[in-house]
Amino acid sequence: MFTTFVRNKHEMALNDKRRYIIPLLYDIPAFLLVIVFELLNNPLNSLCSQIANCCYSGCLPIPANVESLNNMGIKYVINMCAEYNGPRITYKKYNIKQLQLPTVDSTAPS
Repeated sequence: MFTTFVRNKHEMALNDKRRYIIPLLYDIPAFLLVIVFELLNNPLNSLCSQIANCCYSGCLPIPANVESLNNMGIKYVINMCAEYNGPRITYKKYNIKQLQLPTVDSTAPS
C-alpha cells in the first residue's frame, strides 16, 4: 500500500498532512540506520559511490563526513534535498562549494 501511494501521483498542498507522514516513517529511520552503520563501521554504509571518473553519488552527508569527502578530492556538492541544507559551515571550512537545488521528496516530479 505504501509503495502504491508513493508511486502514484498525488497532488498535495503544502499544508497536507500526508507530506509529513512519509518523512516520519521513512526518512528519519533511514537516517538513523545510516548513523548506526557508520558507528559500527559496517560495509553496508557508504557515504558515496563513484559513478564516473569525476562524479560520485551519495546521500545526506553530515558534518563528520565532510573531511572524508575532502580527502577523496570532492570540491563540489549538489544538494537536492529541500528538507536539509547540508553541513554548510563545515563545507566552508574545507573549501567545498555546495549548489542546493531543493527538491521536495514524496511528491511526483512536476
